[in-house]
Amino acid sequence: MNARRPQRPPVRETKPFKPMAVPKAGYEQIREPRNKSLIGLIILLAIIAIAVTTVILLVKSHRRPATPKPTVTKTYIGLADPQVTKTPIRTLSPSLSAEPSETPSITPSNTASSTPTETATPTQTSTPSPTRNLTPSGFPFTIRNNSLFPHTMYFPDERCETSIYIVGQVLDFAEKDVVGYQVNLSGFYNGKEVNKTSKTGSMTHFGASGFGFILPNNPSEDDELSIQLFDDNGIQRSDKFQLEIFGECDKNLRLIRYKQTGDL
Repeated sequence: MNARRPQRPPVRETKPFKPMAVPKAGYEQIREPRNKSLIGLIILLAIIAIAVTTVILLVKSHRRPATPKPTVTKTYIGLADPQVTKTPIRTLSPSLSAEPSETPSITPSNTASSTPTETATPTQTSTPSPTRNLTPSGFPFTIRNNSLFPHTMYFPDERCETSIYIVGQVLDFAEKDVVGYQVNLSGFYNGKEVNKTSKTGSMTHFGASGFGFILPNNPSEDDELSIQLFDDNGIQRSDKFQLEIFGECDKNLRLIRYKQTGDL
């Protein structure tokens, strides 16, 4: 047999390599034109914004300071410093009285009438002495404030139809709170007898010497309620004052302030 000749692999034809086209010298690629009008508009808007901001800042810097708005507080307007004066309270000497009595009791013979707490000298004239404190009733404390408010000023979470409030505080000569005194509320309310006592300092919504009474909101025309101040020993320190109370929501809280106007 004839020996088999090894077959040669077929020879592939190769194509000649063609180099890529190279741009000629001095040739520049065509660029897309920029939108110059849009860029100019953006720059113009930025300049306008900066100018407006500068004008606003200059106007604010020359504006007069605004008057601050009043704030509503939960304390009674005009109340004294909450510094507490422990009882028995300090009694000022006649030469150091804080204020003269507004309406002293004077007899027709131009001689001051005697009071349970002090006696005027026989030579005193009809003009009240600036060194003595005589109250019309002869008691050292009188009611200086007796106002009506809506209860929401101090009890915003309570309903008007539920309660009526009789509250206040007690101040001495120096406008300091007197703690430990007793305030008595007595009389008739809605056909029932009332006899309640509240100590000063027990309701601090109205200052360190605050007191208060809360009644159901069902007043009647026959109601007769009075309030009176006593010291810690039960001694009467003010006249009995008759109260008029209301159930309307804008005046169902009566605020009373006792002020010392005479010596103890």
